[in-house]
Amino acid sequence: MSKERKDIDSRYKWNIEAMYADAGACEEDMKECLAMAGEFASYRGRLAEGPRTLLEALKAKDALWLKAERALVYAHQKKDEDGRVAASQALYDKAQTMAARLSEAVSFFAPEFAAIDEELLRKWLAEEDGLKAYAHYIDGILREKAHILSDEQESLLASLSELTGVCDDVFGMLNDADFRFGTVRDENGEDVVLTHGSYSVLMRSRDREVRRSAYEHMYKVYEDHRNSLATLYNYNVKQDIVYSRIRKYPDSLGAALYGDDIPVSVYDNLIKVVNEHLPSLHRYTRLRKKLLGYDELRMYDMYVPMLDVPDAVIPYEEGQEMIFRALAPLGDEYLAALRKGFEDRWADVYENDGKRSGAYSFGSYDSYPYVLLNYKDRLQDVFTVVHEMGHSMHSWYTRRTQPFVYGGHSIFTAEVASTVNESLLMRYLIDNA
Repeated sequence: MSKERKDIDSRYKWNIEAMYADAGACEEDMKECLAMAGEFASYRGRLAEGPRTLLEALKAKDALWLKAERALVYAHQKKDEDGRVAASQALYDKAQTMAARLSEAVSFFAPEFAAIDEELLRKWLAEEDGLKAYAHYIDGILREKAHILSDEQESLLASLSELTGVCDDVFGMLNDADFRFGTVRDENGEDVVLTHGSYSVLMRSRDREVRRSAYEHMYKVYEDHRNSLATLYNYNVKQDIVYSRIRKYPDSLGAALYGDDIPVSVYDNLIKVVNEHLPSLHRYTRLRKKLLGYDELRMYDMYVPMLDVPDAVIPYEEGQEMIFRALAPLGDEYLAALRKGFEDRWADVYENDGKRSGAYSFGSYDSYPYVLLNYKDRLQDVFTVVHEMGHSMHSWYTRRTQPFVYGGHSIFTAEVASTVNESLLMRYLIDNA
């Protein structure tokens, strides 16, 4: 059962105060960002003056987004702590509005930059040492030249950016703040409030009736809202299609992959390989049905252990120690940084009412690489921790070694770090079974 956030020990809440002492300090940075955006306008029409002016503009843009990113992340995290809190919703809305205004203020940069002759840009890169750090970034803009619009069009799209996440935001409020899934009686005859977190535990119950009841209670709520949810999904897809057309991409898939320079053939091959190996999945489900002794396998039968083994309770601290032992092959430096991350409270550990469901790793360039969890003291939760901390350690190393302009990384490459961590944990469990 989830609690009110105030009832959770501070040791298990992320150290969000390391970013800002309070929301007021965050709002002050937002105001400063808007002032910086006004000053950035002085570079409009001047990027082609020469390498020194271009370098100054690039540094000014980085400084603007560095400060803005911090405020955006803080507002995002505060909303995810408890989406029912009006003050957090208001702060997040202010941050989204600020981001739209900043995007509009700097929208002239890409089309004006793309208009500079590429040969001249290469000459500037050779002449101005400071520009060399931006060589890869410049290559990226030149690669996207065909999809950069006019100054006026870019400004218009930037002004609309405040609306582009509306479908996701509405679904998030429904899913995490408004939906109530009722109660389910567990195998001990006790009533359990059904939440996203307790659902994962109930799905592993040895009592099939408990699993069926939890599954039907959960999905009845989604079924009751199927028209609204389908409409949100429909317009989310339409938005992707419209924006891909506006920017002259072949389709929405190509647009989604283009920014990370991933060929569509990679995506198509992934689907192909999955389809080719579906017989292995079908064999697994037949084996599961046989071992569980059912005539027909249901979706609520997919997570219960196939063998009658104890469902071990693993407290968060015990899970951490398990992770340290499993990741020992990554070396002392990695483990020391990881341990410091736990000590410094990168993670928001336990479920509370109104908290965002699921798990993620997120942060700004100059903040901790925070982790949101909904830990339920089970082995699958330990895997979630090691996965998300893999992302955060990737971010930690990136931001220690790269300037702000390269401080991010694509989810496509970030999954590699997390997969390595999960594989090491699995190997540790097998070796110590």
